[in-house]
Parts: sequence; structure tokens; C-alpha cells
Amino acid sequence: MTHTAASLDPRTTLARPDLAEQALEGMVRADAFRAVQATHCGVPVADIHIDVEAGEYPVDQLIFGEAFDVLETRGDQAWGRARRDGVVGWVLR
Repeated sequence: MTHTAASLDPRTTLARPDLAEQALEGMVRADAFRAVQATHCGVPVADIHIDVEAGEYPVDQLIFGEAFDVLETRGDQAWGRARRDGVVGWVLR
């Protein structure tokens, strides 16, 4: 059964209607699928936001050295998932 990206929990599923992680291909509908790029937090603390542009409060944080799997970058922002607890969102790079 194929789900729409919206039918899974967006807080922990690295998928949107336009883009999803490659591991979800065949399980969710998305326009494109990509492999994640493993990175690590290089600053003392980095906030994870659902939408950086909206200016809402952070939903989680990364601390120095924590792994973050990046699926997309836009300027100084990266969209991905924290490996520690699976939270998906945008981080300022």
C-alpha cells in the first residue's frame, strides 16, 4: 500500500509531496526521491524548526556532534532528520 507523504507523521517521516528520502520509495508518494547525506552538528546548539521562514519556536535541538541526515539544502538552511530522536525539520547551517 502506498501512502501519501501527508498520511504519515510529518514530525518523523522525511517526506513531503515534492521530495522524500530514497528509503521511502514505494511506500509514499513524492515527486522525487533522494538519498540522505549524513552530517554532524558543528555548533554548540542548532535549533530544528518545522519552517524557518515562519519564525515559529524550535521543535527540537541538535547539540555539537549529533548526526543529522540532510535531504535538501536551500541557501543557509538544511532540511532533514535528527538521528537521535527522528525529528524532521529545517536547521540553519
